[in-house]
Amino acid sequence: MPPRDAKTPLSRLIAERRLALHLSENDLLILLGYKDLNKGRQRLAAFNDARGLEGIKHLEKSLAEALGIEREVVGIAALETLAIAQAREAQQYAESFFPHAILRTEQMVPSQITFAALCGTDRKRVLRFRKGSSPVTYARQAVAMLPDHVPFYGKVLGFWVNYTPNRAVEYDRSGRPVAELHRAVRIGTAKLIGLEAGQK
Repeated sequence: MPPRDAKTPLSRLIAERRLALHLSENDLLILLGYKDLNKGRQRLAAFNDARGLEGIKHLEKSLAEALGIEREVVGIAALETLAIAQAREAQQYAESFFPHAILRTEQMVPSQITFAALCGTDRKRVLRFRKGSSPVTYARQAVAMLPDHVPFYGKVLGFWVNYTPNRAVEYDRSGRPVAELHRAVRIGTAKLIGLEAGQK
């Protein structure tokens, strides 16, 4: 990919260094240890769209070595690209937002992640309000729907009401306000920051 076609800081860095080092895309992928070059090409293309950032920490060292630069330079480009992905995701969330409540449970991470995912337990932590109802009734509605516990998450201690993408209120089980937050409380967004090592 020529530098002029690179759309993110990470893809621009890769394109510029490849050009400076006279590396083909395949040369770079081989240096990165990819056995399946098609998979590697898909990963590089994803970087250009601020996607495929899972496990990027795992790739930083090998990318830096292949491109002949400091690891910190790759890390900064990766963080700037991640910021683009997060901003886009936040915009999509805002555009599809609807007021709802999220249960506050004993465990914020399920005790058995795989089973919880298979059972869709995360969805059970989200309470939807009656369509067209007034925001002043949201806490009361949540209290009326409150379960005693959620499988894999334990006892329900209270809940948050997300009034807007930029405002949420935490309540105890009885519906008394505990704290006000300046952004919605969300579940299931940890995948954005590369926590898993990318496979090659």
